[in-house]
Amino acid sequence: SKSCFKFASKAVVSTQSTGAMLAGIALADGEILSEEIGENLLLNLSCDDGEYLNIQSARYWAPHSFMGLCTDQHDAFEKTSNHCNLKGSCSINTSPGSFFGDPCWGAWKKLAVSYICQTCDEGELFVERVGCQEVPAVIEVPQVLPQVLPPVQPYRNDNRCGPKFPLGDGSASQCNPGRCCSRQGRCTNKTKQC
Repeated sequence: SKSCFKFASKAVVSTQSTGAMLAGIALADGEILSEEIGENLLLNLSCDDGEYLNIQSARYWAPHSFMGLCTDQHDAFEKTSNHCNLKGSCSINTSPGSFFGDPCWGAWKKLAVSYICQTCDEGELFVERVGCQEVPAVIEVPQVLPQVLPPVQPYRNDNRCGPKFPLGDGSASQCNPGRCCSRQGRCTNKTKQC
């Protein structure tokens, strides 16, 4: 059964059937799945845990334009592949001017995507945006000790002070204890100048 949910001025399309999930959830490894939705919607493609998307085709076009000539199939495939391949899931906004631009201004458009949910071979682990990686027999985690930074001193080495001569963090510098900051921004022992 098809259902459309309105969410924050965007529609999310979800297709479900009893027993098995469709609409972006793979039913079997390597099976080609297809989705087709209209503009101003959010297409969500996803695979089961441990699987990743492999886009087979994508087309963003205006079906009711003159002879269907208003299309940019190569660009739609490249953009969809770059955005979704090697991910467990991805979303594509079909609003004109967003993800695909607007190849046929003023005409109602559709997006059709075919994809496969693939799995890694035994002994491999899926890493998003990287692909399948061999799992090492033993994973060594290097010990990282916390770095202790010395406290920031509120003084400058050049006897300058005040907001006109800030510290590296942008705060106003101060004078060493027993000294004061003159109106000219110099540290001095003469309190009459401060």
